[in-house]
Amino acid sequence: MEGGKMKRIFTLLLLASCFAACTTDIQPETAKAPAPESYTLIVNATKGDGPATKALSLDGKTLKATWTTGDKVSVYIVKGEGATEMESYDPVGTLTAQRSGASTTMKGTFTGYTPVVGEKLRLRFLSSNYTGQKGTLDYIAANCDYAIADVSISDVSGDVVSTTSATFANQQAIVKFLLKNQDGTTPVAASSLRLKVGSLIYDVALDTPSSEVFVALPQVKKKDIVLVASTADGGFGCEQSGVSFERGKYYAISVKMAPRATFKVLSTVTESEIGWRVGSDGIVYEPAGNLPAGVSAVAMIGYVSGTGHGLAIELNNNPSKAVWEDASATAIAGKPSISGGTWRLASFDDWFNIITGCSVEGDSTSFPAVGETALNPIHGFEQKWLAAGFTFDPTKGRTFWTSTNVTDAVAWTVFLNIAYGQSYAWFAQGNMISSNYVFACLEF
Repeated sequence: MEGGKMKRIFTLLLLASCFAACTTDIQPETAKAPAPESYTLIVNATKGDGPATKALSLDGKTLKATWTTGDKVSVYIVKGEGATEMESYDPVGTLTAQRSGASTTMKGTFTGYTPVVGEKLRLRFLSSNYTGQKGTLDYIAANCDYAIADVSISDVSGDVVSTTSATFANQQAIVKFLLKNQDGTTPVAASSLRLKVGSLIYDVALDTPSSEVFVALPQVKKKDIVLVASTADGGFGCEQSGVSFERGKYYAISVKMAPRATFKVLSTVTESEIGWRVGSDGIVYEPAGNLPAGVSAVAMIGYVSGTGHGLAIELNNNPSKAVWEDASATAIAGKPSISGGTWRLASFDDWFNIITGCSVEGDSTSFPAVGETALNPIHGFEQKWLAAGFTFDPTKGRTFWTSTNVTDAVAWTVFLNIAYGQSYAWFAQGNMISSNYVFACLEF
């Protein structure tokens, strides 16, 4: 009994010692500090070679550029390199310039992202939108001075993030056009300037007419360029082939301009421009005057409402014929794309609005009575259509389909008689299997 008791005591002591040995290896878990919810990002930013940042000004022939306190820069995360590079769709933060000058310190915050040393960031100042310019350096500085810099995170201390220095590089060329008449000495003061660079179009509307027009443009390599200026004395323009503008560079170019048709942008057309031509470039030109090289007149403004909604009828001296079922497709086939406009087969109402919109004193502007569908005379439509470049066969009228049907088998047509000043329009119903001419209208 004594021996058994001692054995049990020894066993209990052994177990106790083993338990104690085991418990010495269990350490309390160390509490980790939570990651900051946001980080302060600090970047030292400088300009690169040439115009690279905001506040542009001319010093002789050199274009100077500096930061302005409060300038905003968007921050994007960049993953991968070369062909595998991916940039975050949305910015992860915004930096603000802390002082003005050629170099500045920028500060901002990260949210929802944990920065890592070595991570690549892309900084973007403004954007690549060069539309709607005003022709001044001040406007370019505030809206078009698009610049990019890549940096990497160099240190993360608590909630403060530092990066390598940022050297911003401009992504556009800045061009000062010195507009002159063909004699090379007389300035041409433009109230608006349109530039067609390759297939891209840039419209510049000056608040004050000037013969010096500053324009920001993306990099251009050996493109054809067309300039058309609108002035108090009419339109002027020129064309040049093989033009190149390098990003980050400043150019001052003297341009000799020849007389051209006065023009307006389609969205600014009013009733005063009824009878003007719509060019294949989407610009509206006065009835007379030379169009820019490569531009043809494709339609004539016929109606403009008080809200700016309008209609133009196509100018086509060789219209096609079709049965009504194919008329819509035939009418719009081959039409150039017009910014702000939509081509369609002209409806009954379209023809009526266009013809009456062009009316002059003495013209019919409404149907004489219920059931009578004649507009007679239509001198204004005749005069404007012919002046815009349409040549009508004076020996016969022509019948055109409208898109307005009467029944499943009958649709409205318009018969136009444009001959010797005895012009009229007659609306009648036609069998859909008949073949008639088609004209598209341009709605804007």
